Amino acid sequence: MQNEAMPKPKSVGPISRKRCTIIGCTKRRYGRTMCAMHWARWRRHGDPKIVLHLHNPTRKERQAEFFNRIGKSKGGFHCWDWLGAKNNNGYGRFGHEYAHRYSYTNFVGIIPARLQIDHLCRNRSCVNPYHLEVVTPLENWRRGTSHSANNARKTHCSKGHAFTPENTYFKGGRSWRTCRICKGISKKQYRTRRRRGNVEIAKQVSGQTCTA
Repeated sequence: MQNEAMPKPKSVGPISRKRCTIIGCTKRRYGRTMCAMHWARWRRHGDPKIVLHLHNPTRKERQAEFFNRIGKSKGGFHCWDWLGAKNNNGYGRFGHEYAHRYSYTNFVGIIPARLQIDHLCRNRSCVNPYHLEVVTPLENWRRGTSHSANNARKTHCSKGHAFTPENTYFKGGRSWRTCRICKGISKKQYRTRRRRGNVEIAKQVSGQTCTA
């Protein structure tokens, strides 16, 4: 059956109460008396009953494909650089999942829910399972190299004051912190500048009044 020889389908909309006319199908009609699935098959292949049997690769085939996309020229304990596709952040993609997550799941074990994989080697394209560790999202962020992560590891402020519980002021749900000693000094300096400014303004106003 050729699609070009048949008239264009007239859709009756997904809210139709009528059922698909294909034997054994109880889904609602979508177009040409067929449900959306059978109508799409007819549109694509010319036969609403056609079923394509895709090849599902075995575990060995997947592993072979995985190893063909990594570089291991330096040995087993060095980084396995991913040679396949990568996202904008530099993480390898293997099919519909991240390459490093596939590596950990395949060679180490299941990744628990709500946990992440941290690269101990700090190489995002590495898929060596010996360089991967399961950690919490918070721990993964703390180990990172972002500006916020670097600040979170600091134990003293820029003036040398320790970030103790008593000397740390948090703002915005603990997403931002500052030194209480420095904050107090800054407020004191601001009040001093403001008083001096008020005195200068008062002198100027007084001088203008006298000359008038």
